[in-house]
Amino acid sequence: MNVHLSRLSVIYTVALAGMLLLVPQARARDDISGTFTEEYTETIYSLDQWGTHCGQVPRSIGRHKRKLTFKVQDRGVDLLFVPTSGKSFSSVACQSDNKAVKPKERTLKDKLFLISCATPETSESYESGLYSFRIQSQDRIEYRETTRFSHNVAGALCVYSRRIRRMYKRIKDAAKVAEIEQPVSAEKVSAQKDDPCETPGPAVRLALTPEKAVLKTGEKFCPKIEATDEHGCPVTAGLSWGKGKQPAGVKLTTTGCLKIDRHALAGSYPIALSAGRAQASVTIEIQRQAAAHAAVPRPPEADGGADETHVVDGGSEAAEAIGAPDAGPKADDSGPVDSGPAAIQVQKPSEAELPAWLLPAAIGGGALIVFVLLAVILGKKRRTRAKEAYRGEPTVPEPLAPVPSRKEQTAQTSADKPDKIFCTTCGKAIPAEAKFCPYDRAPIYSPSSPTLASAPVCPSCKRLLPMGAKFCPYDKTKLK
Repeated sequence: MNVHLSRLSVIYTVALAGMLLLVPQARARDDISGTFTEEYTETIYSLDQWGTHCGQVPRSIGRHKRKLTFKVQDRGVDLLFVPTSGKSFSSVACQSDNKAVKPKERTLKDKLFLISCATPETSESYESGLYSFRIQSQDRIEYRETTRFSHNVAGALCVYSRRIRRMYKRIKDAAKVAEIEQPVSAEKVSAQKDDPCETPGPAVRLALTPEKAVLKTGEKFCPKIEATDEHGCPVTAGLSWGKGKQPAGVKLTTTGCLKIDRHALAGSYPIALSAGRAQASVTIEIQRQAAAHAAVPRPPEADGGADETHVVDGGSEAAEAIGAPDAGPKADDSGPVDSGPAAIQVQKPSEAELPAWLLPAAIGGGALIVFVLLAVILGKKRRTRAKEAYRGEPTVPEPLAPVPSRKEQTAQTSADKPDKIFCTTCGKAIPAEAKFCPYDRAPIYSPSSPTLASAPVCPSCKRLLPMGAKFCPYDKTKLK
């Protein structure tokens, strides 16, 4: 039995090995190393949460060509892009200039190189990106990026997203490839160094003119921005809040203007503004709305004359340029400001007017005060007259009669009580304590019982008798 099982095992093993040998081996991905040029690139921004405190709005850049050339090295697990000049990058690295961004997950699926990166979640400026390199064919490589940014500015969040797409195309012309790969001559390197402003770097110096402005509620101050890089080349940069405390009621618009709202307090405030890595400060003096005029510095005229002070009078709701007659366009929120060497733009609020209800309210309040004073004076006079009317000698009350003792009361009651009485119906004598006449059963009148004012009176003893009495129960006098 054991020999039979061993033979079956050998047969199955040989059959399995034959099947594996007959199955064709999977073909590995072809090497795509070579020289590629960037065919185009495009960048699109979308705002998720944005306010004026966030500074300049990032603007999308449509599809355009940068004329960059790379030598791509296919290393199997990644693609290395080596430019003719500049820093090389790999498909397994985070495509971000932020050094705090670190890889979180990498995925390799045949022709797809995918990597996810992010900053620590506790970072105030959070950034997370998903970068992918896809080999579409032997001659094309596509790059896609989706990055989300979240910045905490003055206690509020500024959140936006960026999507980048680039296409790299193989250069098949051998002559062009040879020209690209040949070393750059010293003359070309010197020529490139002679024009550093062709690709300016980040702003390292910032100047704002004028450095001081006098404003009222509702007005805007738009200083001219002059930013340069480390080589002195001009840089287009937007303003954002710099270091230091921001004054209440002052807002920074997307066009780099400082706007004064109704919550601003009067006074002089230094404000720090930044552009790139540079920072500068301006001073604004906020006046109350009741001020009739506000003096602001005016730049010199085109002919080089002396500086003047231009008086701005409120009343115009639109912003206007203060400076030379042809100083430039007026300020708005739709684009950058460029209005001469030292121009400022001020937006005037409407004239402050007294509200219609103020005068009637003042009249009513005065009348109410007068009415209260009259009421107090009249009430005081009434109290004085009442005191004078009751003023006089005090009345002495009469002494009270002495109260008889219980013994005296008993003796008086016994003396007043008769021994016998007479029936008011039949006139016969009956005991004084009797309640009914023993002769005619008539009820006996009690002298202590109440009587009416119209009751008969005995003509002899002058006592009141009950209604319907014919005889006096005390002296038996017959009544008429």
